[in-house]
Amino acid sequence: SNGSSPHRNAGVAGGLAGLVPSARGATDHSVSVAGVAFRASIDGPCAPGHVEARFGAYRVLVVGMFTAAAGLFVFGTAGVHTAYFPTVFVACLLIGAGIGSAFQPLLSIAMANVPREDAGLGSGLANVSQQLAGALGVAVLSTIADNHTKDLVDAGHAAVPALVGGFQLAFAVAAGIAVAAAVLAAVVLRPRAVPAAAPQLELEPDHDTEPARTLEAA
Repeated sequence: SNGSSPHRNAGVAGGLAGLVPSARGATDHSVSVAGVAFRASIDGPCAPGHVEARFGAYRVLVVGMFTAAAGLFVFGTAGVHTAYFPTVFVACLLIGAGIGSAFQPLLSIAMANVPREDAGLGSGLANVSQQLAGALGVAVLSTIADNHTKDLVDAGHAAVPALVGGFQLAFAVAAGIAVAAAVLAAVVLRPRAVPAAAPQLELEPDHDTEPARTLEAA
């Protein structure tokens, strides 16, 4: 699970880091207004415990990661004149739902086979990998957006369209990373079939020798 967790966090955390800056650059909204506009990504529905218990952590995880990737892709299609509803709202809702659905199942899978005495170490390793991947994703995707924005400005584009173009590329890369993480999780974390134990034959007592044993005991 530590293999898919960094990919997921790199794509999703990096993508989320670009939401408010891209909104501020493409519009005249303040930081607070832009932040409130993206509450859907925070308040998006997440899979409750009984959903994971019914369908299994593996299925909920894979669906959640593909959902987050879809949200990042939709966000990458937003342009300068794209209205908040429905495009931006749906993208934020998908990202929030995907992250909320994938986080807990991934942690459950990571801790499933960890011995009880090593639970603290296993949990720490899983969380550190997520935080490091998130920080790396923010750095890489911000660099991609900034470099592409500069290239567009140098090519003669106006500042706002160039900024939006830079974030569109960053969101497309983030969506690709999230898809790669979902595929990796689907392949690597697939539940393994446990071979059934061979049935043990119960030996019936030998009735012919039982009277002899009784006489010997007497």
